[in-house]
Amino acid sequence: MTAAAALALAACDSPRGGAGQGEKTTGGAAPLAVSTTQRTVLRAVARDTLSDSARIVRVVPEPDGDAVAVVFADPERRIRAGLGLVQRDGGAPAQLLWPDSVSTVRWTAPHAISFSTETGRGAYVVVDVHAQDAKVTPHDSARAGSAATGDPANADTVPAVAAARDAARRRAIAFLDSVHVQPTGRPQGSAALRYEVRSLLMSPGGRLAAFYASATDSAGRQVNPAWYIVDPRGGAVAVVDEVVGPASELPEGAGGWTETTFVFAKRLGLYEAAVRL
Repeated sequence: MTAAAALALAACDSPRGGAGQGEKTTGGAAPLAVSTTQRTVLRAVARDTLSDSARIVRVVPEPDGDAVAVVFADPERRIRAGLGLVQRDGGAPAQLLWPDSVSTVRWTAPHAISFSTETGRGAYVVVDVHAQDAKVTPHDSARAGSAATGDPANADTVPAVAAARDAARRRAIAFLDSVHVQPTGRPQGSAALRYEVRSLLMSPGGRLAAFYASATDSAGRQVNPAWYIVDPRGGAVAVVDEVVGPASELPEGAGGWTETTFVFAKRLGLYEAAVRL
């Protein structure tokens, strides 16, 4: 079996979800093992059941992983960007922080989250997300310009992290080109799908990176999305999850690092992937 075929075979696994657990590995001198578990399914927010059309479109994990902010859409109920909060106890209903039109979300301090809306009324903050009754208050100092969590690992101004980011992106592109047999990024055949790295997220400290890839079909639609983990130093790559179908089933914006794990959403499922080197 060729190296490209072995990597393609490894990319066929996907997490089982629920009580199950999926583990993916890659070969080589420094293999990665990714163990994925389902954290919760967002069937309801504040005791209000979501419709079958609902999807998580973005996740912003708390750095310590105890809470995850989720932006969700529910077209049937005309909700485009509601903001919920999922605590570590996945059995408890998600809290509703804001009903719709949320534009930016970021963690500003330990256990404190701020967000802004498209209504023009400014920014808001929750000082203690773990309080029994999380209270949203106006916060003039919370700025709407950034959607980042404030993690310096994603700042290109940190030289070591910038170098790791560049190495991770090069490896991610080479991996996709090899697995999908598209030399220099060009698919073989007029009807072939073209796979591309859409985004890359560095872990805290820059030790690992998660990258999101999808294909463009002949009609210009993005399909077959996937999340991967890459080790910038050793070059090992492991699949986290993938979907054969529209990219909206596994959204590009619905992924983020805690201090130790990678959190992502697929449809209404919220998952957590632990990486072992």
